[in-house]
This record gives sequence, C-alpha cells and structure tokens, in this order.
Amino acid sequence: MDVQPNKKTIRIANVLMLEREIGSRSALARKVGSSQSYLSQCVGPKAVRAVGDELARRLEEVMGKPVGWMDECHIEAEDLEIARRIHDKLLQVPRAQLEAVAALLGIDPNVAGPK
Repeated sequence: MDVQPNKKTIRIANVLMLEREIGSRSALARKVGSSQSYLSQCVGPKAVRAVGDELARRLEEVMGKPVGWMDECHIEAEDLEIARRIHDKLLQVPRAQLEAVAALLGIDPNVAGPK
C-alpha cells in the first residue's frame, strides 16, 4: 500500500517546518500577522481548524517561499518511508495497542480529527 500524505497533512508538516526555520510558533504567527493561538488551532495536537488557502499563501509570502510551496511535500524521503512503514504496521495491531500509541502521541482515539 502506497500512502501519500494528503493536503492537510502536507500543510501541517510544512507549517511545522516553517516554525523550525523561524524559531517558534509565536514568531511565525507574528510574521504572518496572526496569533500563536490561531496557528495552534491549525497545527497543534488538538487542532480544530485546517490550514486554509489564505493562510497557506500568506505563510508562503512572508517566509519567501514560492506560491504553492505549502501544498508540496517537503518531507525527506527517508522520513516518509519510516512513516509509511509505521502506518503499515499500525494497520495490523490490535485496538488496545493502537490506543496506547495514540496516548503516547497525545491523541484521543475516541475523537475524530479535523476534516
């Protein structure tokens, strides 16, 4: 099974990459003219919003990235392969183990994530 990251996952990964580039979520929020709280609502562990087109374009502009950069996967091939192997393995484990992994990652397995 070849799992490709979807647009939502790619945008979250890219925001986190931009945070590392600039130094912090609050610095990125200030640069884009937003609040740290809003960015956390988009990419934090309890995200309730998606990184929309408007925010994606603003992030690209203020961080000097070309238009569309936020929609492209910039995850290293090796890291993506590790994630795919983990994904494949998780599809084979019992629910109790999935719940343990979810707890380790700070995910409530009984709550649907943002669409």
